[in-house]
Amino acid sequence: MAPKFQIALEALRDRIYTQRRKGNLLLPGERELMLEFDICRSTLRKVLKQLEDEKLIYREKRATKIFSPSRQKYRYAYVVSGHSFSQSFWYQTYYNNWIVLQRQSKSRQVDIELLLLDPEEHSAEEIKQAVSSYDLLFVTAMPTHLFEIVQSAAKEIVLLDPLLPAEKKPIISIDDVKIGQLAAQALKDSGSKKVAVIYNKSNRPVDLGTHQQIRAQAFIKEIKKSKIQVEEFGYPASFWRYVEVMHHYVSMLPMRGFDGLFITSDEKIELIVCDLLEQKLCPEKINIFACDTEGETGKCFIPISAVTTDTVRLAEELLKIIQNFEQKQDISDYTPILLPPLFQRGKTMRKI
Repeated sequence: MAPKFQIALEALRDRIYTQRRKGNLLLPGERELMLEFDICRSTLRKVLKQLEDEKLIYREKRATKIFSPSRQKYRYAYVVSGHSFSQSFWYQTYYNNWIVLQRQSKSRQVDIELLLLDPEEHSAEEIKQAVSSYDLLFVTAMPTHLFEIVQSAAKEIVLLDPLLPAEKKPIISIDDVKIGQLAAQALKDSGSKKVAVIYNKSNRPVDLGTHQQIRAQAFIKEIKKSKIQVEEFGYPASFWRYVEVMHHYVSMLPMRGFDGLFITSDEKIELIVCDLLEQKLCPEKINIFACDTEGETGKCFIPISAVTTDTVRLAEELLKIIQNFEQKQDISDYTPILLPPLFQRGKTMRKI
């Protein structure tokens, strides 16, 4: 069995990293820690001295405080909603963005912490306490009630989703209208004459289905400028219940004379289009185009042609905001932008 010193040291080191993510930068008092780890005061102080040497904690008066991950003047957080017990994000696209943002920020020696909020595990007061310890938040899509809690306690917010219900705040988001237009142009260029579009028609507030509706509407508007026929297939919010229905609908498209398909999300796309792929009907009979915000299309055994988020550009824009914030702590004059999507041609589009 490891000595009590080592057990306490490793446990406290893990706790420090956990509390950092939650924005809690204060450790319990010595008496409480001695009881928790069943160690004497001298052993505890050796543990704390080791953590001080590692630059993880510092003593201020009679309190033991945790250093923020860097010694920068302000604290920044990338805020996502998810399940705290599994550390999983609710929306894969924001996980993809976070990975790139983390890499870009480290190369610039800027620390942006991840703040994972779980309304099922954390109370409103716990969320407010975590949020209030940061100077600037980059907030992704989340349920309205959770966003209202975050907004009530935040010092400054940058929204990464234009659907969140806030006014006069900087917004950075992928251009959903442009996605629909690019999809329409790609299918036109590939010679499609009769196309279908699949999208989430959920009417829930602050739902990623709203993004899909914007893409679908822009696609339909662009397609109707030509003589190409278009059919809509909207499914309710309960995605999994309709996966098989969508699969059946898509499988029947070539028999019904369709030669083009736009799917406004790539979630579980391999299940929806597997028959067409297995029968090698793409792109011989039908062109398939998807919106690749989830990073799924490249996993199909025949890569799907898609538009995807420019995550590097997103990270650069966030770092510009931080630079501006550090210079004058005022982001009110930051001009909202829509990030143009990137086009990636896969093997499911004919080349004319």
